[in-house]
Formats: sequence, C-alpha cells, structure tokens
Amino acid sequence: MVHRLPVLTTAVIGVQMVLGGIIVGKDAGFVCPDWPLCHGDVLPPLTGLVALELIHRASALLALVLVCWTAVWVWRTQSHRKDARRTVVAALASLLLQVVVGGLIVLFRLPGVVTTVDVVNSMVMLTLFVHLTVSLNKAEAPQSPRPAGGGLGAALGAAAAVRRAAQRLLAAAYLAVVAGAVFRHTGASEALFGEMNYIASHGQHTPPGSVASALMLAAHIATGGLLAAASGRFLHVARREGGPAQAARYVVAMVACQAGTGMMALATRLDFLVATLHWALAGGIVALCSWLVSATSHSMARVPAPGALGLAEPGPVQ
Repeated sequence: MVHRLPVLTTAVIGVQMVLGGIIVGKDAGFVCPDWPLCHGDVLPPLTGLVALELIHRASALLALVLVCWTAVWVWRTQSHRKDARRTVVAALASLLLQVVVGGLIVLFRLPGVVTTVDVVNSMVMLTLFVHLTVSLNKAEAPQSPRPAGGGLGAALGAAAAVRRAAQRLLAAAYLAVVAGAVFRHTGASEALFGEMNYIASHGQHTPPGSVASALMLAAHIATGGLLAAASGRFLHVARREGGPAQAARYVVAMVACQAGTGMMALATRLDFLVATLHWALAGGIVALCSWLVSATSHSMARVPAPGALGLAEPGPVQ
C-alpha cells in the first residue's frame, strides 16, 4: 500500500525550497516588510515581486499544514512504527525552527547570513520526510547484496558497506550545502563582483572583503570536490557489493551538473536562472542521498537473522 500523504508533503517541501531560492535570487525577501501579513493586509495588491513573495508564503503555509497533517496521521495510525513517530516529532521541531527563524528574519531584518539556518534546516526537513516516505511505504530497497561466499555474514557485510558509503555521501552533500549557503548569504558571492544587492536588502552596507570572499568560495569548491569524491566512492561500492548502482549513477550525474551550474553561475555573475538551477540541484542531490541512506538501511533490516533461516545461533565453545 502506498501512503500518498508523506509523498505529497515531501514534494511540497521540495517546491517550497525552490521558491525560496527564487526569492533570494530576486532579492524579494523584504518586499513584504511585515509578517505574517504583507503591508498590513492578508492579501495586498498582487503586483511585481509582492505576488512572488505571497506565492512563496502560500507554499510555506501549505507545507506547514501538510507536515502537521502527516504528523497527526502518523501518530494516530502508525503506533506500531516507533521510527516513524520519532521522525515526525523531529520534523515538527524542524518546522517550528523554520517558522520562527523565517519570521524573525523578516520582522527584525536580520543579517543575510542568518538565512543559512533557514537553508540548512529546510534540507533537514526534506531528509526527514524522504526517510519517512521510504519507511512508511516500504519503498523498493536496493537489490540484495551478493555475498562473496554465499554466507549471511557476507550479506550483512556487503549491506553495511553500502549503507556506510551512502551515509558518507549524505554527509558530504550537507557540507557542500552549508558552505554554499554561507558563501551566498554572507554576500561573499556578490562581493566577488563588486556587488552587494542581497545583503543591502537585509539592511547591511559592508560586504565581505575580497580575501574573505575568496576563502569562502574556496571552501565551497572544496566541499563540492568532497561531494564528487563521495559520489564516486558510493558508485564504486554499489557496483562491488550489488547495491543501487543505477541510483548511484544518477547521483554522480547530478553532482556533475551541480558543479557545471556552479561554474556557470560565477561566469555569468550569478545569473538568476543559473543560480536558481544550482540551488534546485542541491535540493535534488540531498533528497536522492537521503533516499539512498534510508533505502540501504531497509536493505540491512531485510537481511534475515539466523533464527529466521532456521539456523541455530552460535553458542559458546565448550
């Protein structure tokens, strides 16, 4: 049975993240200087960037409703799944943080770097709902590992190796997101070109220096390289151990596209469409890596215990 509610919620969270990237790209975060109203109205005149910001807020409200609805549904109908309950509790905490930080940024016009919290937390919420979706729908796990010697120990070892590689891949993706968010939201990305539109919209008037901006760019590139290495490593392990090689190839392709759009963004002085695509790819990479971690964990759980195979547990040597 497919549970559509967590799938829908995951999709809406992804759309909301892309809309957030569009708002940042258009420097539209403060076209509504108040929150949750806009210029004191629930529905002000829908002109220019105000309409875009209201679409962003409407999608945020939809995500809030769906996250809460999913949490209630899980709590009422999935009492036997403790992992699912823990996941929705964590998702509610992430949602609360998102609402509070987002509101404070608008109300107090906080520095742009604070938006990094929003960015990383949105990725955390996406990861939680990807995990919840896999867990509840019992998604198709990666093909069973190929035991080198046909034994249970070999199967468990192969599954554990794939899972560890997936976990390292997800960790590398998060490092790249954090470095990229800091580079963008401190204003360092614009400072490289002598601009400061983004931080100026936050009421800041002193951009990062050239050395600081170059160092943040170097950190972003380094974490991107780490992500590329982790994706290549995961593909190697998946092929060797009979893991999800096709999904691993998708990750490698997405990471390559991410690197390409990053270079294009710099070459085009942060062109809006290119920068937005760069951000959307980051969300897609985190979502796919999150799925891989959850799916490989399910693969581990599906390896039967010796007792389930009718085998005796090894006893102490007499």
